[in-house]
Amino acid sequence: MSYQPSKDVRAVSHSALVSFTTSTLVLGLAFGCGRPSETDLESSVQNQELAEIRLLPPQASPVDVELIADVSIIQSGNDFKLGVLLDIEPGWFIYWKNPGASGDPTQVNFALPPDFVNGRLRWPSPIRVTSPDAIEGYGYRDQVLLQTDVQASNHDPDHEWHLTATVNWLACKEECLPGQAFIELLLPVSISGTRLINHGNVARFENWSTRVPTRLDAPNRPFSAKLRTGVHPSTARVKPEMILQWTVLPSNIEWFPSQVTATVFPTSEWKTTRQHTEVVFNRPTHDSRSLSEFSSAVQAITGVVTYTNPNGERLAAELSVDLEQLSEG
Repeated sequence: MSYQPSKDVRAVSHSALVSFTTSTLVLGLAFGCGRPSETDLESSVQNQELAEIRLLPPQASPVDVELIADVSIIQSGNDFKLGVLLDIEPGWFIYWKNPGASGDPTQVNFALPPDFVNGRLRWPSPIRVTSPDAIEGYGYRDQVLLQTDVQASNHDPDHEWHLTATVNWLACKEECLPGQAFIELLLPVSISGTRLINHGNVARFENWSTRVPTRLDAPNRPFSAKLRTGVHPSTARVKPEMILQWTVLPSNIEWFPSQVTATVFPTSEWKTTRQHTEVVFNRPTHDSRSLSEFSSAVQAITGVVTYTNPNGERLAAELSVDLEQLSEG
């Protein structure tokens, strides 16, 4: 895979350097330095060629990043939403928290004022993407909002609240460009104690919240999940198989494993018949551990299940199934 830095490089323009070189030669003649030698001219040409190499135009990043909140004023002790909005140029994509078999995960590190507490980062359900090396991964196209809930400090400062985040990503199209951004947001303190909503951003958060997988403890989950022990036909080794029993059978069912699950079970296959989906986890051929050793090391199979409901909406749900359910058979 081809990786190139996406940071801007500040440099003097090539035309300015050529002009400076030519002027130097003319001044040399004017002040009696004599006609420049052939060696001087060759050196000048070589310097110009080197300048053309060094002063290539900077590679602009295909990703724009912004730090946004659903409030315009922070009330002490109150909760608000904070998010990293990534706009991705058409044709490009970035990776999910588990990039799959290729790429690097997108990372967000918040730096908040003292006594501010943020929750876990909420990731919208990913899609399948293909790297320039034709390797399948998981990621996002066009735009994505990674959000969290923040509880503000009970103590008001004498100035604005300064919120920052560092974001790292790998954007891919025909090539892959790593990118990094340091983003910040200044929000004033509520003097009167009133809450001032940023209505434009509220709509953004609400829109993207519908694309975040429902949590494990959410009521009315669309399926139940259990594990059973299967046997690999060629090696006769036991392997886990997960059964999803659907309340109402949807379409376009896909499985996106967490990073931990994908590390232990690099590949998986799934099929849907009648009211249930069967996901089979393939163990590496060199891995001879027993299932009890797996369960002590991994404890649970985790990930995200995406599906399309009868109304045509793409939805998702978190999944976690305890490996202790399995027996060696």
